[in-house]
Amino acid sequence: MAACAANPWGLLGMAGNVAQWCLDTYEADWYSRRPSSNPLNRADDTPKAIRGGGWNTVDRALRVSHRSRDHEESRAANRGFRCANPLSAPPADAPAE
Repeated sequence: MAACAANPWGLLGMAGNVAQWCLDTYEADWYSRRPSSNPLNRADDTPKAIRGGGWNTVDRALRVSHRSRDHEESRAANRGFRCANPLSAPPADAPAE
């Protein structure tokens, strides 16, 4: 198996372990109408957003940008969450948005 490269923030293994619950609620058109900075979607309703794919996910979902949704009461062996510390600014070599 070939080694994977780190992303611009030095992170490895961002997809394929577990799909990750997000703080955001899910809306299919959110990114087309979101604010330009800190696009957090905190509507108080469900479903919640899930990012990426887990160990038993179909191939098309094994990428960090994959978005899906479910109610927060649901449980699955291939779902989890990632603890993260916000960055004050992206690294100098990060791709432009």
